Amino acid sequence: MVGVVADCTEREQAEAALREAEERYRLAARATHDVLWDCDLATGRVRWDAGQEELFGYGRDAADHELGWWTQRLHPDERDAVADGLRDFVASTRAAWQAEYRFLRHDGSWAHVLDRGVLSRDAAGRPVRMIGSMMDITERKHALERLAEEAEFRERFIGILGHDLRNPLNAITLSARALRRRAPISSTQQQMAQRIEASAERMGTMISDILDLTRARLSGGIPLQVAPANLSTVCQQVVEELSAVHPDRYIAFDVDGRCDGLWDADRLAQVLSNLVGNALEHGAQDAPVLLRCLDYETRQVVEVHNPGAPIPAPQLATLFDPFRQAGAAREKGRRRGGLGLGLFIVREIVHAHGGSVDVRSSELDGTTFTVTLPRDARRAAR
Repeated sequence: MVGVVADCTEREQAEAALREAEERYRLAARATHDVLWDCDLATGRVRWDAGQEELFGYGRDAADHELGWWTQRLHPDERDAVADGLRDFVASTRAAWQAEYRFLRHDGSWAHVLDRGVLSRDAAGRPVRMIGSMMDITERKHALERLAEEAEFRERFIGILGHDLRNPLNAITLSARALRRRAPISSTQQQMAQRIEASAERMGTMISDILDLTRARLSGGIPLQVAPANLSTVCQQVVEELSAVHPDRYIAFDVDGRCDGLWDADRLAQVLSNLVGNALEHGAQDAPVLLRCLDYETRQVVEVHNPGAPIPAPQLATLFDPFRQAGAAREKGRRRGGLGLGLFIVREIVHAHGGSVDVRSSELDGTTFTVTLPRDARRAAR
């Protein structure tokens, strides 16, 4: 009697480890809604797991088929490129294959698929097996398409605001100015030309505000052109411009310390013009507006203060929201010419610099807007 005893422990452990690994792979595939497939390159047979029925709607009889069955269900526009790419991969020495394509569902619709696979080779290095997974990325593709459409709409909208609407307004403004300079014209005609010019300029300001709103809300923020700037110079420019518009009002300007930094000077002039303009419009008419530029080493602070009726506390919480009128609650009877975007744009410009803007308002102390900026806005600017 002859007997043979073999220790199968290592083989059994290896088989158990393989089954465990395959089970983990299946569970991972289920969690990510992938469809696993296994292709025998010698026979061309492909086996799919049960996930294909859920994602693509084919019955269990489609779980085992020839490779040609898969090829026939590739979108005609992509079939040759994907099939040729797969053949080239099998003949190459690359470690992994990946392709995106459209795959025909059982109901006749097309699924966008991300397909990935790896090769298994025999001892001689010949490819004998390929395994992989198909991920349905249809929703992701549709989301990207919607984002692209929205981006195109934004660009067209900004183009209309920045060019198509401004060009006619520029023509109106220039024509009104030419009419005013033309002699002789009556005082009535002079007043009409002035009103036309003022209305066109106001409309131009509204278009600029809407353009900034669009950039802030739809394009990721207001873009800046950061360069060395002196905030004292910017403040002085704003004071001179607004003093010319309000010759009966006084703007006190005070500087304490250095005022140099890296900012977008034009955008900060827009901020200060809005804040000082609001102070002139809504503050006490017989009191000066105070503009202060303060040095806090790594930070620059600008304050705009005016005495007068305070902003009601409930309004403070939404003061920087778009389409809000800064003085609406204080001056209900006064006609406003803006869209209520000024303070929203102020906040967006300051935030684009990496800064902050705050407001305090009371009956005793009046109203103070405080803008705090980093000395260098390059890190925050886009």
